[in-house]
Amino acid sequence: GDKDGDLAITASLTLYDQYGNGIREGGVGQQAAISIGTPATDGADNVNVNRNGVATRRKVIKKVPGTRDNNPGAPIPIAYTERPTVGGAAQDDVAEITETAKQAADTRVQVVTRANDDDVGAVEVNSIDTKKSEFLARNDLDNTTAGNSYLVYSYDSGDTFVNGVPNGDTEGELLTLEEFEDMLDDFTAGGTRAVVDVIVYKPDGDSIFRVTIPSAQLSS
Repeated sequence: GDKDGDLAITASLTLYDQYGNGIREGGVGQQAAISIGTPATDGADNVNVNRNGVATRRKVIKKVPGTRDNNPGAPIPIAYTERPTVGGAAQDDVAEITETAKQAADTRVQVVTRANDDDVGAVEVNSIDTKKSEFLARNDLDNTTAGNSYLVYSYDSGDTFVNGVPNGDTEGELLTLEEFEDMLDDFTAGGTRAVVDVIVYKPDGDSIFRVTIPSAQLSS
């Protein structure tokens, strides 16, 4: 997503035969329905299934502050129908396709954007990917649903990590990259989310992160 622009989402549905090959059951005329965004403003658009069994739809959601469709951090619903009504009639020549556990009838994608130099201050961390050296966080702590992160921060060994937890002698000491990751990586549902004070953020330079609240698992 572009925090100053519109949001483009592409969703695809693939139909498979019993051998795992993509298939178009009903010939050239077969269609599927893909809905992107809230049904009230979107509706499910029928799209053609190609010869490899793939139906794809792309939608640009205009950025309108305060609306459900493109509010930073708001999940965007995606829904698929493999046998939609076409021209007011059912696709009688299309064999019913049974959904598997891996093919959900409804799913959601998270609207996120990469943080920039201006995204400093206290942020609440929702998750961390240590392999990519990135964490998801939100900085609007008063007006955004907890866990609904929309900023992606990157970090590396060249950054400065500070222990800002009020715990006596170690407060203010520097952390290693691994210690920083550990303080952000212990969250479980119902537990405590980490809070990081982003003092300086340079995506392509040296940043300074100060952990003020470490994540914690749900206490038993």
